[in-house]
Amino acid sequence: MGPRRSLNRTGPRDPELFGRGPSPLASVIFYCLLSLACLFVDHRYHGLSLVRQAIAAVFYPFQELATVPSVVGQWIMTPFEDHRALEADNDRLRKQLLEQTGAVEENHLLKMEKATLHSLLELKQQQPAIRHVATILAASHDPFVKKIILDGGRNLDIPPGSPVITADGLVGQVTAVFPFSSEVTLITDKSESIPVMVLRNGLRAMAVGDGENGTLSLPYLPRTSDIQQGDILITSGIDGLFPPGLKVGSVQSVTRDAQTPFAQVTCTATPAATSHRHVLVVDAPRIQDSDH
Repeated sequence: MGPRRSLNRTGPRDPELFGRGPSPLASVIFYCLLSLACLFVDHRYHGLSLVRQAIAAVFYPFQELATVPSVVGQWIMTPFEDHRALEADNDRLRKQLLEQTGAVEENHLLKMEKATLHSLLELKQQQPAIRHVATILAASHDPFVKKIILDGGRNLDIPPGSPVITADGLVGQVTAVFPFSSEVTLITDKSESIPVMVLRNGLRAMAVGDGENGTLSLPYLPRTSDIQQGDILITSGIDGLFPPGLKVGSVQSVTRDAQTPFAQVTCTATPAATSHRHVLVVDAPRIQDSDH
């Protein structure tokens, strides 16, 4: 066997994994003292101002770069935030518009009712036979029946046959009386006929309801009668029921055919029953006379 080799190596030793130095406590104390010294020098002599400026200049680009995500995010979100703000403003303005519209409509309705009641009061002073100011509660839903219901009946001593009027003219006639309400047949109903007179020349005729579209007709009027489109029709009062001088309607069209002895006259009734909520109930002269 050959000679044994020695286990001891005479080459350089391996470097240690952790180099030896001051202890951690000593390092902490050293850096704390250094920090305090820097604070004292900077506070007393302002010796580190140049160092701070240099550091700020070096790190300024990094600061700006750090703000890029927030700037980009704000730039992206701005249109959405503006859109939401506009929607909120639109909703708020829409609500305000609806509230103001409701207030305006209510104010307009109150003004109309005030004007109507004022005109009815003046008419009541002119007509001493007027019994009661009534409110229209309902209207007939049947297109072939022209009737309305008032809020007074036997409780207000309203007799059947009483004419019903407004400041615009004649509305109709009370045809049924109940304990707390009354039924009024309008002048446009087929069952109603009213003695009328042309305001322009005093021509007398009989107006009959057509039962539809708020129109009247003047049957049996001679073809040669002096009547024309636009003439105003008023009550003549010769029947002793309707007070004279109340507006009934106006002539809409006049057709004269040589083959027939009568003219075809179509009239538009006054919108007294459809444009007001309040009416006046008048004592019928016929009933008053019978009481005497």
